[in-house]
Parts: sequence; C-alpha cells; structure tokens
Amino acid sequence: MAANPTFQDMETEEAEKVLADCFGVTASRTLANVVAESSEQHWHYIAKLKENYEQKVQWRKRRGWRVPACCGHGRAGKDFAAAFLCHIAGVDYPGSTSRIVLPIIADSFHAPEPVVWESRHQHRLAWYLWCNEFRRQDPTRLCCMSLGRGDVVSGIRDFHELLAVRDQEVIATSFWVDNPRVPVDPTVTYGPEDCDFTVLNSGSRSEFARKLRRLVALLNPSAA
Repeated sequence: MAANPTFQDMETEEAEKVLADCFGVTASRTLANVVAESSEQHWHYIAKLKENYEQKVQWRKRRGWRVPACCGHGRAGKDFAAAFLCHIAGVDYPGSTSRIVLPIIADSFHAPEPVVWESRHQHRLAWYLWCNEFRRQDPTRLCCMSLGRGDVVSGIRDFHELLAVRDQEVIATSFWVDNPRVPVDPTVTYGPEDCDFTVLNSGSRSEFARKLRRLVALLNPSAA
C-alpha cells in the first residue's frame, strides 16, 4: 500500500471544518445524514445505474470484455487512458467516478453541477470524505454505478475500494498511470504497487496512446 501522505493523515478538526463549511454538517446533522438525504433525492438515478450494471455484466461476458480500472494521481492521464481504451475497443466510456457521483454530491453542496465540478480541486477533502461515506456500506458502490454507464472504471481513490472491486470481480485488472509531471494526489490512498500494471505517461500523447494500444491487446485480445 502507498506510503504517500493522504487525507487520511489530516487532523479531525480540519475535516470537521471542511464538512461544516461545505455541507452544513453539525453535531446533530452528520455527514451520514447529508449523504443519505442526497442519495434519497437521486434514488432513481442510482437505481437505474444499478439495473444497467447487471445488464452490462452479462453483455461484457458475451463480448469477452475484461473490465480494466485506470488508476493514478489526479491529472496523470487516467481519464484520457480510459476514454482511449474504450474508443479503440468499441466499448462505452462512462466518464470518471467523480462524474458519475456529481449529481448526488452537487445536491449536498446545494450548488449547480457545473459549479461543483469546476471547483472540485479546491474542495478535494470535502469530495474525499463525502465519497467515503457514500461507499461506507458497499465499497464497490461507485464503481458499479460507473460500470452501469460504461465498460471501464476511472478514478478509484481508496485502497479498500480497489481491494473490494478486485476481490468481488467487479474489475478484471487494474493499471496505474505513472506521470512524473503531476504532484501526488492526497485523495488517492494506494499506489502503483497495488495495481497489476504500470503505464508510464512521461512523453507525448501519441506515445502514451501507443502504449495503451499494446495494453488493450494484452488485456483484451479480442477487442484490439
């Protein structure tokens, strides 16, 4: 497991202040209350993705598509990798897990989705804590929702989330996008040693794409 400093190491007081400022969390209105309320408001959206997930599992089995998880620090290139893999393999790109959860967390922020999305890097700790609560009962929840819309996962943040989707076979494999040009992302609580493969993204986009083509041929030969 990664030894990089993460938000897990932050002081409780700082987390409490962020939750109060962003979501109005108090002693009597907990983060669990906030997440439950927003989830209830979007129950149909969540239920539809869950239904779609079950259908897509069967489609992927027939197709022989082995679901990859694209991992790495923020802005390392994992979303590009996920979209590119889907493009060359002819499967659906769902967007990142952050995109999937956006309608629900925006409800908790009491702000329009575009505003919440554009300010997400300024509110990383708030997103981190909120998503941890959203997945508390089921660490695979967000990834399964993502796979109800598409056929790859991009944006796993938590080590235990990665273990759960691997052990429950929600994903078939995982690869880490290693980009030395970006800083360590404190919302990511694991590292390349926890993934099956590492793909270096230190040059041009075309060089990165060439490596991704080879990765598809290795992981899903029938889709290459």
